Amino acid sequence: MDGKQALEFGLYVLNFAVFLWLIIRFAGRKLRTYLQNRKEEIRKEMEEAEKIHASAEARLNEIDRKLKEIDEQKNVLFDEFRSLGENERDKIIKESVIAAEKIKQEVGFLMQQDFKKLKQELEKELIEKTIERVRSELAGARGEKVHGEYLKFFVNKDWWKNN
Repeated sequence: MDGKQALEFGLYVLNFAVFLWLIIRFAGRKLRTYLQNRKEEIRKEMEEAEKIHASAEARLNEIDRKLKEIDEQKNVLFDEFRSLGENERDKIIKESVIAAEKIKQEVGFLMQQDFKKLKQELEKELIEKTIERVRSELAGARGEKVHGEYLKFFVNKDWWKNN
């Protein structure tokens, strides 16, 4: 560096030093107070943020615990409802089997009654046809006397009631 450049550089340094002295002399206290206040605000905001973060973590842990409890309760209720459903299904099946058996017995009884009634009607019809045939044969071939005796024989025997 030659002398002219060194002088120019020295003046720049002196100019900068004067500028810094003026800033420190007239704005130093205000700047220091501002920076200290700003530092305190940032510290307080950081502490508040930590408190909020801790509170949020506690709430998150509480919500997670409650969700687990709800999940467990859901599973318990689901199992209870499944059990109730299975019990109700078994009850309905049992009642259906009992009702089917009862219907089966009633149908069997009704069929027996119908069978007895049909049997009686057939026996009655058979007897009436037999009596009519006997009457017609007796009236044509043997007469009234034989007809009466033959009729008394069948009526007194009651053989159709025992069968």
